[in-house]
Amino acid sequence: MGQFIGRASLSYYKLGDNVLYLMHDTKSMTSFMYRMSPSWERSNFRLNGTTYQTYIWIETMQEVQSKNQIRVNYINQLQKARQKYRNTEHQRLPAIKWY
Repeated sequence: MGQFIGRASLSYYKLGDNVLYLMHDTKSMTSFMYRMSPSWERSNFRLNGTTYQTYIWIETMQEVQSKNQIRVNYINQLQKARQKYRNTEHQRLPAIKWY
């Protein structure tokens, strides 16, 4: 079963060689339906009512740095691909013109 995150806030705190993360998440029918539906509290009507959850986890600084390096590498590859695309634009077929 899949899950989605509705509206979330994330806080993090450095604790020695670890990082403590706290994420508060609200899921509502409004966010599920891309703002096309109202929301309601579960106390009013349980089916598909708004839920509130808190996630707490700890990662070592080494894990955080490793994940950050993965992110940096991805951004660099993306920028190189975009630049390569721009540099080869003249080699691609011209856009079709509709008259």
